[in-house]
Amino acid sequence: MNNNAIETEFSAENIVLDIIKSGVDCRFHSGGSTFNEYLYSSGWITRPLTSFTHLLRGRSRIEFDKSPATAILREQGQTTYIPAGAWRKAEGLSPEGAKFIWIRVSFTIFGGLDLLSFFDIPRVFPIKYATEFKNLIFSLLEFENGGEYPLIRKTIKMQKILYDLLFLVLELSKDRSDSFYSIGTTQRLAPALEHIKTHFNEIISVEKLARLVGLSKSRFHRVFKQAFNVSPTEYQLRLKIKEAQKLLLFSDLNIAQIAEKTGYSDQFHFSRTFKSRFTQSPMQYRKNNTVDRYSL
Repeated sequence: MNNNAIETEFSAENIVLDIIKSGVDCRFHSGGSTFNEYLYSSGWITRPLTSFTHLLRGRSRIEFDKSPATAILREQGQTTYIPAGAWRKAEGLSPEGAKFIWIRVSFTIFGGLDLLSFFDIPRVFPIKYATEFKNLIFSLLEFENGGEYPLIRKTIKMQKILYDLLFLVLELSKDRSDSFYSIGTTQRLAPALEHIKTHFNEIISVEKLARLVGLSKSRFHRVFKQAFNVSPTEYQLRLKIKEAQKLLLFSDLNIAQIAEKTGYSDQFHFSRTFKSRFTQSPMQYRKNNTVDRYSL
């Protein structure tokens, strides 16, 4: 291979890396510790953010998606991955109780898509990585909750820890068979994705989204659904529902105000849509989750 070919290949690789680097966003949202007593049950709960929990002491059982077949036993030292939006129920199994540390984070790419959704990630990580996960989670909690760190250094340090956590998770995961196609298509559809993200609470026409990426309406709809397994309309709706979840859990806005902020002209339409997704009204969702907001 001559020097020009090497330079061209190297340049092309750098361009791809720059695109991916500029598209990845890592954020820490909250974290803490929780103690669950023997035979404690959280009931069915869901969160709009990705969670990692590390069991410091005791044993626990966790079930996903309201299916007993998904039940996992968590032993002391194990770290569990809980995807954003997943329904789960946790139960304490040890007489001495179960103590956790936990964090809620988001790893997104190209305007808000969940980066972890492009990989097959184990729900419980191998015990031999217990120390690495525990140290990373403790480090995030330390920098978030204490210490007189200059803001710039604190921000950079937290980003480094988040990237270290992301790297460890992906090292223990497998690429989805269609992940390369999806990521490549995501970059092509980036202007449309960014527009939906910015205007998720407005009426958006598929024709306008198609124009933003230079495709016909039918072609855009087909490419979008092939990449993300949902239509553009469903993708926008999920953003609206996710924002509604956050406002219900972490704000004091009433239901009418949340409906307005998420793009619904009346709260009854919002309530019907929300209940069709979660089998409970927005008010019930807020009440049920406020009782034990940080259950794991």
